[in-house]
Amino acid sequence: MEMNRFYFVCVMFIALILFSACGGSEIIEINEPEVEATEAPAATSQPGLVAPSVNNAPVIPAPGNSDARTTDESGESDGTNPRDIAVVINLTEAPAPSPNPWRNAEAMVADMQIGWNLGNTLDTGANPSMAIELHETSWGNPITTRENIEAIHAAGFDVLRVPVTWNPRLVRNTEDYSIREDWMNRVQEVVDYGMELGMFVILNTHHDEPLFSLYDAEMENSEYVISRLWEQIAYVFRDYDHRLIFEGINEPRTKGSRAEWNGGTPEERNNVNVLNQVFVDTVRASGGNNSNRMLMVATYAAAVLDSTISDFVLPVDPANSENMLIVSLHMYAPYEFALATDSNMRHGWSTQNRNDTDPIIRGLDLAYNYFVSNGIPVIMGEMGALNRNNTSSRVNWTTFYVSEAANRNILCVWWDNGLTEGATLSRTDEDFFGIFNRRTNTFPFPEIIDALMSASE
Repeated sequence: MEMNRFYFVCVMFIALILFSACGGSEIIEINEPEVEATEAPAATSQPGLVAPSVNNAPVIPAPGNSDARTTDESGESDGTNPRDIAVVINLTEAPAPSPNPWRNAEAMVADMQIGWNLGNTLDTGANPSMAIELHETSWGNPITTRENIEAIHAAGFDVLRVPVTWNPRLVRNTEDYSIREDWMNRVQEVVDYGMELGMFVILNTHHDEPLFSLYDAEMENSEYVISRLWEQIAYVFRDYDHRLIFEGINEPRTKGSRAEWNGGTPEERNNVNVLNQVFVDTVRASGGNNSNRMLMVATYAAAVLDSTISDFVLPVDPANSENMLIVSLHMYAPYEFALATDSNMRHGWSTQNRNDTDPIIRGLDLAYNYFVSNGIPVIMGEMGALNRNNTSSRVNWTTFYVSEAANRNILCVWWDNGLTEGATLSRTDEDFFGIFNRRTNTFPFPEIIDALMSASE
């Protein structure tokens, strides 16, 4: 019995040694690797060049690129989840600002000629569960390329407005409104396309109304949201040169309210002023070139109305020895010709018809008398007229609108959502504002491009 037990113990001992030698006795624990983010490198001092992508993370490649990180519908990628990786900021080591080559915002806007919006692209309301590479294409436009922006610049546009919706690109399962690192990198890449061409670039928050409210009872959270978003955006871009302009909130308004497009209420208009002040204070506090960068602030809904303009209060700017703030307005006038998609829409427009010209003159005069004449520049950040297969009328409208704006030192930025077809009886509900085909890098309406360039001069 004792001998059998001895043999049994020996056999088990030898088996254990062999099993351990093969690695079978080791328990392997698999964890997702931690991603250590580093502070964004300082920008090069060479004109036209900008800082590399934040945290040195790769930018989002176009679909089909073999270097792309593989991402499934859940967002899993190479053992990490991009939807859980936030932009890392460090405001304690702000670089000293470089001198702004424009003495004030009025001088900067005077150096601009004409602008173009990259609409329905980085501002889409994509489902957050979609792979990030699909977010900018979810409303039908292709991935934006450097060649797109080169074509826009070559056509004569010197201002690129980049609308960006941040809401669907926040880090999941957090309550501090942290922006995803991979999305910030992609926004940075698109901004770089314009900056490297020497264009003025306007970067904003767009369609982010679900994150904030304009009612008094909810303003504490609203102020936190705006400060948190701009704390991150401003940090990433604080080393960029002064041709980059920040626009606080696109068309700040209460969506779905009875007065959404009619000026809002006194309460809402006052709280737009409050959030504009939060935006300015947050950007200035981030340091670097943000200390003296030009900033854009909007009226309620960016509307050109007596109520929205008379109740607008220009923020107090800590950097404002001379005015470094620009008022952002949007005007599609007359509505029936430029924007309506219902039975009220009109195909024709003529300088001989005061019903066609007066709404434009009235809006531009309002902006000029309140702001421009008092040294506060205005950028009409969105304007344009729908394509109803009426090119000659659109050319006449463009020439009149842009030339009258230029006469009042107001810059125009055409809203282009990528839709270049024309309205038909079966598709009057589509807003066909496109004047540039992004798939072919061509301009379907060269007459309108010519009108924009000649009138803005």
